[in-house]
Amino acid sequence: GNENEEVDIFRYIVRGSFDSYSWQILQTKQHFISQFLSGSNMLRSIEDFDNDELNYAQVKALALSEPLMKEYVEKENELRNARMLARQELAQKESAKSEITKIIEEERSVRAEIETSKENAKYVALHLRSFNEQIDAVSAILTNRFPHAAPDEILTSIGEFRVLAPHNQSPKRPYVLFERLGVCYYMEVGKSINGNKTRISNFFSKFNAQISAREERLAAMAQKKQALNEQVRYSSDIAVRIGKLEQEIKMLFEKISEKQHDKI
Repeated sequence: GNENEEVDIFRYIVRGSFDSYSWQILQTKQHFISQFLSGSNMLRSIEDFDNDELNYAQVKALALSEPLMKEYVEKENELRNARMLARQELAQKESAKSEITKIIEEERSVRAEIETSKENAKYVALHLRSFNEQIDAVSAILTNRFPHAAPDEILTSIGEFRVLAPHNQSPKRPYVLFERLGVCYYMEVGKSINGNKTRISNFFSKFNAQISAREERLAAMAQKKQALNEQVRYSSDIAVRIGKLEQEIKMLFEKISEKQHDKI
């Protein structure tokens, strides 16, 4: 039944009472809820950690009637966050190492394709005139047979190049593969015979573009690999922070224990 646009919420606690236990329960619940809603306990930064949990911890510390407890609880929260960041940093490095391994394997494959493509380029240069004489027939076959082709089906050939229907076809941008010496080359296909004649003619007359595209791909992989290597080599000060926090928490605990012993 509240009709106010704004309300103030006050929390009252009794110093040195059972309130500290109640706030401890709230802190535990909030920690679990925060992890559940985020879907992961790997946080990107300390600022990402749920602020309500820290507030519960602070109130719990106040209820304990010990000024040093507030600092102790804050340091514990900071240490937990730092350890999460350390685990995240380690996971990112392991992921980067795995990706580097994949890139190295892919680089070998692309280098082999470049060398084979250079051989294919020589072959194309020697037989280009012969290819031009076959273009009419090949384009007609592609236009008529292609829509009904099965995956990996050999549609036709031009010279030593086999024309294959791809296994994973694109409905929006259909294409075929020209294959020679184990390397496949992509070419889009249309519904017009004349259009396909132009595409085939351009494909062979500009065959060196196939080599350039793979060289550009190789350069991009090298650049990405360099960035990943830098990520693996990077070392933050998180380990130093964790060690410092652990020492500070130990000292605070000893001080609090001494004060409690003096009271007894």
